[in-house]
Amino acid sequence: MNREKTTAVCLALIAGAYLYGTYQMPTFEYVRFTPGRYYTYTLGVSLLVFSVLLFFKNDTQSRKWEATREKLKTVGVLAGILLLMLPVFRYLGIILTFTVGSAAMARYLGWRRWGTALLIFGLINVTIFVLFTRVLGIYLPLGVWPEAVIASFSGSG
Repeated sequence: MNREKTTAVCLALIAGAYLYGTYQMPTFEYVRFTPGRYYTYTLGVSLLVFSVLLFFKNDTQSRKWEATREKLKTVGVLAGILLLMLPVFRYLGIILTFTVGSAAMARYLGWRRWGTALLIFGLINVTIFVLFTRVLGIYLPLGVWPEAVIASFSGSG
């Protein structure tokens, strides 16, 4: 079995475990329109379908990926940025953490305009936050510091 088929089998096993875990998940009352379980089922089924497609894909000779030091360094730095975002997430919340983290990753990958990156990623993350909290009714943490700033301006602190 080649690398792609091995990856497809691993992804199918992960999808199966994920779908089993989703089936075991309790029903949450925080979502307005549809139960949150449907989103997780869709994600698990999508992963399973894509792993089956990867397994039966015939084009294995056209792409060769070699683990050079530069590629491994890039993966390590991006994983490091993600790991740095985890402890900061509690304090800054989803909007600021993902905006700054995404801009830092874009900067490392070669994007040189900090202002544009912060503006674009900020708009994307605010849009995602509003969609989840207002449209879907799913709670996303705003963060300790943003909540304190909002409370100080609103006078409820």
